[in-house]
Amino acid sequence: MDLRSNQVTMTVADYCDLHNRGDAAVDPRYQRKPGLWARRAQAYLIETMLRGFPIPKLALYQETDLKSRKTIKFVVDGQQRTQAILAYYNDALSLPSTAEPVEARGKRLTQLPDELQREFLAYPLQFDQFEGVNEDEVREFFRRINSHTTTLNAEESRNAQFQGDMKWFIVDLVDHHSDSLLLLDTLNRRDVLRMRDHKLIAEVVHAMLNGVTTTSKTKLDRMYRDFELQPVPRVQEIDRAVQAAFNRLLSWENLHNAGLAQRQHMVYSLLLALVAVEFQWDTLKEAVGEAFGSPVHEDAERNLVLITEAIEIEDAYYRPFIKASSEKTNTWDHRQTRIGVMAKALTNLL
Repeated sequence: MDLRSNQVTMTVADYCDLHNRGDAAVDPRYQRKPGLWARRAQAYLIETMLRGFPIPKLALYQETDLKSRKTIKFVVDGQQRTQAILAYYNDALSLPSTAEPVEARGKRLTQLPDELQREFLAYPLQFDQFEGVNEDEVREFFRRINSHTTTLNAEESRNAQFQGDMKWFIVDLVDHHSDSLLLLDTLNRRDVLRMRDHKLIAEVVHAMLNGVTTTSKTKLDRMYRDFELQPVPRVQEIDRAVQAAFNRLLSWENLHNAGLAQRQHMVYSLLLALVAVEFQWDTLKEAVGEAFGSPVHEDAERNLVLITEAIEIEDAYYRPFIKASSEKTNTWDHRQTRIGVMAKALTNLL
């Protein structure tokens, strides 16, 4: 068997025209997960294209019907991407009000500015196109491709498995705050490539919805699954609170130098302490204790530097906080301890 593909490039306009004329079609036999993407997933793909970012290649095989002498291109990899692109091309999909670029917010293709429409229609799609092959050969192609797939970690697997409201809410938050985590040196580029930023943000959201717990893959998967078919509650409040917490953290340069921001479990705790104090977040009341309801004090940054330095010098006064910051950092009790002490530092109640 000599299974080779031609590398083909088509514009969105040409590709969608093929489908609308009946000269191309989706072949569901080769899809590992049949069915349409959720509208938010479709919109995210379109946003990616409108912003000029590349998307993965699609795969086609070309078959000629001897009776009709008509050649049809069947989509064997990229069914859901194709359906999303067609939906937007045919004005059956509008983008959300938070979409990027700004000119595309809430709009269908024909409502975009002319230049943006032209850019979308001219967007180059890349394909592997197989010709003169049979069904068994195409299946062999997919078996070989999938056999070399890198094992996914928990975050990558979760992101691939779920397409509901929670997944896309986390994606939006990560889009807004991942650069901040890099700037603070909380994460490095490799961490971002393996979606550690998704894990950190998902754990913050989990605590805001459910209170502070020992999180696990099972719990985070359940959170995504619970909101697969229903909307996430309090999304605007969560978004606003997380944004405010990041703004505070970014503004405290002395804290960056003290080393707190370079530890993921400490950033998790400080973000939640800030949310609890500044927004009196009900699910976090138990964690912050007496600091709940008190304003952020003008000496908050200095106090946070103080408790960070206490870890380095092993100050006996802060022994429980030091232990909670140094070992078993994911457990419920140690998270509660860290958040409680940080909340006291924020409100000058140390």
